[in-house]
Amino acid sequence: MITLYSMPGSSATAPRIALDEAGADYNLLEVERDAAGNNTAPPGYDALNPMGKVPTLVDGELVVTEAAACCLYVAEKYPNSELMPAAGSADWAKTLRWLTLLTNTAQAAFLRWYYPGQYTS
Repeated sequence: MITLYSMPGSSATAPRIALDEAGADYNLLEVERDAAGNNTAPPGYDALNPMGKVPTLVDGELVVTEAAACCLYVAEKYPNSELMPAAGSADWAKTLRWLTLLTNTAQAAFLRWYYPGQYTS
């Protein structure tokens, strides 16, 4: 069974939605951080994802990090869900654009809101 490590308001929202849309059976575990942004739970999370970020998707022995990679993995694992258009098509390119915007660009701005101490003194 897949396990997705997440945090509210993080880029892990996208792979969580992908798993839901695919009808996947999965466990959702929340990563907790202190005010300085250090992971405090679950124990050992930083060993699982040395970058210390979310999301992290675990499927058996496979560990996938980064939201876009997790979404693409789910789309390939559950092809009948039709989460992604045919590779190489115009719709595929448009979907990749939105996927990367939502999982990378937008999330960087939210970090300043959630962890202002990392950006100001």
